[in-house]
Amino acid sequence: MQKIKSKIKNDNSYKKLLFNSIEVKFVDRPKNSVNSEKVLAKIEETLPYYLFSGYVDKIIFGNFDFFKERDFNAYYDENAKIIYIRSEDQDDNIDLYDDLIHEFSHAVQNKHKDHIFSDGKVKAEFVKKRLKLFYSLIIDFGKTINSKKFLITSFDKELDDLFYKTIGYNKMQKYIKGVFPSAYAPTSLDEYWAEGFEMYFLNKKQELLNICPRLFNKIDTLYQENK
Repeated sequence: MQKIKSKIKNDNSYKKLLFNSIEVKFVDRPKNSVNSEKVLAKIEETLPYYLFSGYVDKIIFGNFDFFKERDFNAYYDENAKIIYIRSEDQDDNIDLYDDLIHEFSHAVQNKHKDHIFSDGKVKAEFVKKRLKLFYSLIIDFGKTINSKKFLITSFDKELDDLFYKTIGYNKMQKYIKGVFPSAYAPTSLDEYWAEGFEMYFLNKKQELLNICPRLFNKIDTLYQENK
């Protein structure tokens, strides 16, 4: 983390203020195929600032070591209120836009935890879907599955490795179709929320409503009430 701080400190080129308050910094720039200005402008048009105001202070683009070590391309640091974007892993505008929406969703979740989870409805829907996934997977991957893990709603490394490495997200598609928003959504309750939020703001509201009605209602109510 100290290396990251040093690298950021040595480059003070802030490109702009998003929503007139969030500093955007490029330590390393994305590929030429990515128009970051256009994507950031679309974020301003799409996401209502009130949903995450006070919970994102900076967006920093860079090719930091922790991305490679943990094999992901975006990260929301809730303590520092920073969204990190892995510049080299953005293929096009859509790819960057998806990553930003996803990470903003975690900031929204952090701000509105009580509204989202206090009644237990989203959690119950998630667990029910997890169990359905368990019974679908056990036929083909029974020996590699720990049934107790499927009741854990927080991130679990063993379960993440099962979905991501043992099975693979491509094969996961046939098991999650009509159940989860994406192959990544079963990873944890937090990612279930994030993938649903992403779908909602990518103009796939009806699809989300069809497969995850409780999750859709939480997102929609939060959006409409604050609107």
